[in-house]
Amino acid sequence: SRDAVVADIASLGAHALTGFVSCERWKVDDASNFGPNLEGQRTTLWGVGAQDTVTFGAFTVTAGPRFDSHSTYGDHWSPRATVSWLSSDALWKVRASGGAGFRAPTIGELYYPFGGNPDLKPERSRNYEAGIRHALTAHQSLELSAFQNEIDDLIDYVVTDFETFAGTNQNVAEARIRGVEAAWRYGDERWQAHVEAIYQQPRDLATDAVLLRRAE
Repeated sequence: SRDAVVADIASLGAHALTGFVSCERWKVDDASNFGPNLEGQRTTLWGVGAQDTVTFGAFTVTAGPRFDSHSTYGDHWSPRATVSWLSSDALWKVRASGGAGFRAPTIGELYYPFGGNPDLKPERSRNYEAGIRHALTAHQSLELSAFQNEIDDLIDYVVTDFETFAGTNQNVAEARIRGVEAAWRYGDERWQAHVEAIYQQPRDLATDAVLLRRAE
């Protein structure tokens, strides 16, 4: 694969503007004796995005769109926005964010001999999160957050033979992953420490079954 990213940051009054252009290219140069001959398979993904961050007193707002153009799966827009509030003593921070995402199947998910599926669709998602952080000391903090991800055509490995665990990558038409996360962080000039715990409910909304290989 070959990746290239060009980004720049500019200030305009109270605004901090960020822009980027990216290009990712994949080419298969080898063939597998266990699957289809993939010699010459090529994929290109162009991306361009912009973001504006502005602070109004205790509030900071960040928002911007991203545009992706995939050589196989077409064009997709993915907006995102975040709002946060910081107390005057900087001990408390409250934030909320929402956005949309796009993820194309990887070369491996499409063509890997053990589970690859060339008919996969790209994932589209909507993501929401809210959280609160409290500074215990100058070096320690606690954070609690809740999140929900709604995913159309989630790419998941589905076992078709439970004796050999053979299977194939398939799209889950509608999936939802919601949960909460708690974290403790410590950092000073010499040490960094981070402990977190996550509880989540990954569901296939069509069957209400738990999505495999995703811990609850």
